[in-house]
Amino acid sequence: MEKEFYKFEWIFNRDICDELKYHVTGSKGSRLYLIALMTLLMIFGLRSFWLQQFGIGIIYFMIVIVSTSLYFFMVRGWAKTTFKRNLEITGREEIVATLMFMGNQIEIENLISENKSQLKYEHIVRLVETKNHYILLTKALLFININKYNFINFQQEQEFLTFIRNKCVNLKGKK
Repeated sequence: MEKEFYKFEWIFNRDICDELKYHVTGSKGSRLYLIALMTLLMIFGLRSFWLQQFGIGIIYFMIVIVSTSLYFFMVRGWAKTTFKRNLEITGREEIVATLMFMGNQIEIENLISENKSQLKYEHIVRLVETKNHYILLTKALLFININKYNFINFQQEQEFLTFIRNKCVNLKGKK
């Protein structure tokens, strides 16, 4: 039997889905790019009004409004779809599982259905930290969230992060 390095309880529910939605649907860089682009379009729109080119100014402002609305609609839609899909599949509003970080993979055991699955470390491409979670993301936008309350102390948390950064060879933004 393979050695288990870390073992955590994994919970997924509506509150967690709402917390994770902005982090799973895009990187910090893509959000900053969107903000910079919208700011630039706003400046062009204001300049157009200042030059009394009202039609062009209105077009710039409409692009900003539509683009921003689509982004927030997409993010909100991801959260609702993900939660709804899990509810349809499991019939439950909360999924509880055990995560076991082994030498070559993460083993996930659903405590309700007793289904087991594995995720190889090389499929993880991003590690994101939120206020309450660490999120491990794959290219296919599958994710595992690890609640920070699972860590006994700061040292264990840092050791886990070092472990993940060493195991996940395709992780972007390794420190």
